[in-house]
Amino acid sequence: PVLILPCLNPWGLINNRREDPEGRDLNRCFDRPEVPLIGAILELISGWKFTFAVSLHEDFDAGGLYLYELARQGESLGPGLLEQVEEIIPRHQGRVEGRVPRDGVLRRTRGMAGIVREIGGMPEAIHLYLNGARSALTFETPSEYSLYRRVQCHVRFLEGVASLAGPGKGGNC
Repeated sequence: PVLILPCLNPWGLINNRREDPEGRDLNRCFDRPEVPLIGAILELISGWKFTFAVSLHEDFDAGGLYLYELARQGESLGPGLLEQVEEIIPRHQGRVEGRVPRDGVLRRTRGMAGIVREIGGMPEAIHLYLNGARSALTFETPSEYSLYRRVQCHVRFLEGVASLAGPGKGGNC
């Protein structure tokens, strides 16, 4: 089974804003069920266990693709997944939020509470990782590339994730 929640912030998409109409960064509110949209999502996914939680984002500062990967110690999917898409858009070079990705991957296996404090709220990926997802992947494409190429990357990235959890491999996405 796959659960798809497309475009959680349509107002932000239309208005080219990270925030919702009330000025909230919804991707920092996953510890705030009183926010109506977040509360509805939390209720919907309550009790689900995911093999992979995948969030598709874009970064207006990035010059290439990169991935935030939250995974258990010794598990890493990121480099292989990025390899499948980098012919469409290259991997980002340089820092992302003060850190240097390794082969395009910013990877964490622990220290989630520190990340939440550092960025000022609970993102969707960390919430999902702490509440049952085996891995949480936030795939970032650079806004400066055409929508066509970014969508191609997202599709190919999702195909790569699906192949990891495909028939006979078990798990939910």
